[in-house]
Amino acid sequence: MEVETKLEELKQEYKKKDEMGIPMSVREQYKNEMDQLKGKLKKKVHQKKLGQILLEKKLVSDEDLREALTEQTQSREDKLIGEVLLEQGLISRDQLEEAIKEQVNLAEGQEEVK
Repeated sequence: MEVETKLEELKQEYKKKDEMGIPMSVREQYKNEMDQLKGKLKKKVHQKKLGQILLEKKLVSDEDLREALTEQTQSREDKLIGEVLLEQGLISRDQLEEAIKEQVNLAEGQEEVK
């Protein structure tokens, strides 16, 4: 089950128990489990960003990445950072594809929530 779904279900169950006047000790179990799931969610959200991977591979410099991020935020178009770096000629399509594959593999390798 997805972390987000399980967390939402627990929130609803906790609220129900609270409204019913269930003792705090029972509700505390739900709260503890929700806190654990929130911690797992934070880890999931903090996967490596594409820019980090490109920096680690030394395919772009800090300055290049900062400039590309600035252009990305100032652009009226909804471009991904990889697209901006590609358009600026700072990385090749092959380099971008390899970095994306690494990012996806890192995300897939994260611990499954039971």
